[in-house]
Amino acid sequence: MTSSRSLLALAATAILSLGAAACGSDDEDTTAGASTPSTTTEQTTATTENGTTETTPPADKGDVIRVKGGEPDGGVAKLSLKSGDDAKITVESDQEANLHLHGYDIEKVAKPGAPAVFEFKADAQGIFEIEVEDTGVQIAGVEVR
Repeated sequence: MTSSRSLLALAATAILSLGAAACGSDDEDTTAGASTPSTTTEQTTATTENGTTETTPPADKGDVIRVKGGEPDGGVAKLSLKSGDDAKITVESDQEANLHLHGYDIEKVAKPGAPAVFEFKADAQGIFEIEVEDTGVQIAGVEVR
C-alpha cells in the first residue's frame, strides 16, 4: 500500500510540474531591453434614464510617449511604422513642451492635461526624431519603412 501512495504522489507531482511549465512565458516574443510605449485605455460606462447601460469604448491615443521633467519617461521611445500607415502619436507632458517631428516638420505643444497629438500619413521613409524643441532633447525615434 505504501508503494501505491508513493507512486500516486510521484504522478501528482509530475502532473503539477508539467502544468506549471505550460503556464510560463514564451521567450521567443520577448526582446531584452526593448522600449515599448505604453497605451492607456479608459472605458466609460453610463446608465441611461430608462435603465439601459451604455459603454463608450476607450479613445485610441495611438502610441503614447510620456515626458517628465523635460525628459522621455523610460528613455527614448522607438516607434516603427509601415509606409502608408495613418500614424497617431500622443505625447503627454508634466510641463509645457514645444515638440517637433523632424522630417514631417510637424510642431505641437504638450501641456499638463492637454497632450500633443501628432496625426499624419507615414509617407516619407527613414528614421525621424521627435524632440523637445526648446532643449533639443530627443523623446522618440520614428522609423518609417
